[in-house]
Amino acid sequence: MKIREILSFDALKGVRVVAGADHLERDIRWVHVIDLPVSHLLHWVQPGQFLLTTGIAWPREEEQLRSLIRSLAEQKLACVGMAIPQFFENFPESACDEANKVALPLLEIPWDIPFAYVTESVHRAILKEQYQIIEQSEAIHNALTRAAVEANSLQELAVTLGKLIKRSITFEDAEGHVLADNALEKEEDAIRRATRAAGQSPPDFLAHLESLGYLSKLRTMSGPTHIPALPQFDLAGRVVCPIRLKDELIGFVWIIEGERPLSELDIRAAQHAAIIAVLHIARQRELASFEARLGYTFLSSLLEGR
Repeated sequence: MKIREILSFDALKGVRVVAGADHLERDIRWVHVIDLPVSHLLHWVQPGQFLLTTGIAWPREEEQLRSLIRSLAEQKLACVGMAIPQFFENFPESACDEANKVALPLLEIPWDIPFAYVTESVHRAILKEQYQIIEQSEAIHNALTRAAVEANSLQELAVTLGKLIKRSITFEDAEGHVLADNALEKEEDAIRRATRAAGQSPPDFLAHLESLGYLSKLRTMSGPTHIPALPQFDLAGRVVCPIRLKDELIGFVWIIEGERPLSELDIRAAQHAAIIAVLHIARQRELASFEARLGYTFLSSLLEGR
């Protein structure tokens, strides 16, 4: 659930964003009400939380306020909401200035809006969104499983996945050669177009990912990861998941970000696709092995006159 989305809720009517307005696409994992002394506050907050406070225990001195805002940003909070006016007339200018520097959205909440109303509304929306993601993820998994049984190639799997999540998809081997892809041309960036034209990812792009540590990370992990946009390469964001058969790295599934931001559903889809691709590749290897054994037996029979 994005910060920008909750601002349209009735429970947050009249709320003002006074800092960090450029970072409202941040996800909120949960809402937490804390009015502890500052010395204890940081032990109670976690990444992704929407922190609600009356400000009763917040410092009034400018440098202490700035230090608190920096510390909250380091905890990777989604945002902070303060009920005003009571203990603070508004968020102090120094707090807003520091929050803009560290990209921490600050929200001023009218005093007459109960925190219980805010937490109930946001939590209900978060749980509803999670339920929808699980339902969609299950549907994608079932569709891919059926495709794995019926498909004759990875290309059919790529097309099926692309239609399900409406994104450009690429299956590549461990060296970056394209094994299959599904194209949505209006959502393709320069690297994606170059990859499709050459049949493999551009070497300079792979070298840059190596220098950033992404490729070494992908070679050792089994789950998906998000690669943010790289403007110097005209590269949109991506979700990539390794395809592994036991300890062997076979390749990668790439899901390309288009007009819609990548979401948790895309991460789950990449993981499902990697599992189904492993099953398909393992089956193809087994068939190839069987055909090789059958051909060898047939040749031996001919040589022996049987």
